[in-house]
Amino acid sequence: MIAGSLAEYLEGGGYWWHRLQYLLGLRDLGHEVFWIDLLPSSGDAASDDRVVATLLGRMKEFDLAERVIVLLHDGSRPNHDVETFDVRNATEQRFDEVVRGADVLWNLCGAAKQPLLSRFARRVLIDLDPGVYQVSDLTWDMGLAHHEVLFTVGGKIHDQDSEVPTRDVEYTAGQLFPVGFDSTCFRYERTTPITSSDPSAKLTFSYNDPNLGDNGGAGFVTVRQWF
Repeated sequence: MIAGSLAEYLEGGGYWWHRLQYLLGLRDLGHEVFWIDLLPSSGDAASDDRVVATLLGRMKEFDLAERVIVLLHDGSRPNHDVETFDVRNATEQRFDEVVRGADVLWNLCGAAKQPLLSRFARRVLIDLDPGVYQVSDLTWDMGLAHHEVLFTVGGKIHDQDSEVPTRDVEYTAGQLFPVGFDSTCFRYERTTPITSSDPSAKLTFSYNDPNLGDNGGAGFVTVRQWF
């Protein structure tokens, strides 16, 4: 199972594709994969219904609608108490069956929290925001201790010159998403140095597909490769 939140950010094209690749990739590899969408309620039942319907409609385009379970919850609560969830697109019994039968939970950016996490036999955290996630862990409980394996998409996070505060936590770095190298939808560029006063490397992604990009397509995002 994969836990995240797509319904909360319906307008995020790149955000959606980044998460969909895990679902589609695992399915192509022959795995029986489910998506748990953790959706904070807006407090307006009609609005919540529309958001859930939009999510399921999009997932149906990829033949994934039957693999989605939406957990509507009170976003003001710090924990994920299962008893308070409004389960959508599945019965509570079906949700319990899927959780009990899951080999592992991939928890994207720590989307799922306790006590929901404890219902899964094995839990893997994938940070998705290297650097940001670890800095946040200095002042917030990001749930690291509740996972058996910690993955990072930051390939330099344990290098000697890395400034990321890992607090001696061991992250496994891997090629989790090869965006920009051979995709027809992205252009990848690395320039070193940027200027003589700023020798940092940078990554530039160009969303060449007009359906992608949070600003309507052809958007450019520059990220400093300090992690």
